[in-house]
Amino acid sequence: MRTVHTLVGILSGCLTVAACAMNVPSESPPAAAAIRAVLEEDSKLGGVRNHAPESMPLAEAVRAYVRSLDAIDFGNCPPEFTSAFKRHRDAWHESIRYLEEHDEIRGEMHDLFDRIRGVSADARTRIEAVEKSIWGTWAEVEAAAERHGGGPN
Repeated sequence: MRTVHTLVGILSGCLTVAACAMNVPSESPPAAAAIRAVLEEDSKLGGVRNHAPESMPLAEAVRAYVRSLDAIDFGNCPPEFTSAFKRHRDAWHESIRYLEEHDEIRGEMHDLFDRIRGVSADARTRIEAVEKSIWGTWAEVEAAAERHGGGPN
């Protein structure tokens, strides 16, 4: 009987190690699905945001994007992901004041950022700070999504 208990213990330990090695997501499927839904919605909204400055001021396009982010349902998302996404939203919001200085230019958003970069050394420094904040917070969103099983498949 002792041999059976020993074997059961060893088998249980092996299964635990195997499950950990497989990097099983730490969240339930509803949380992972909720994260994926948020990322999909952001992707759609980002596509609109990127092309909106072709016909409206850049700052207004970002302002509309931020308002749209505020309408996303984070109800089933883990707090870590929600917080990271809110920081990303805030980075976009904080960019508006600077982008208002360039409301006269039109085009695809990334092209406009490149044009702003070429205006002067100061403009380059400022737009790069905006981009660093946006991309830095997006990296946090992606990392939180991965940790909770909602990252890219």
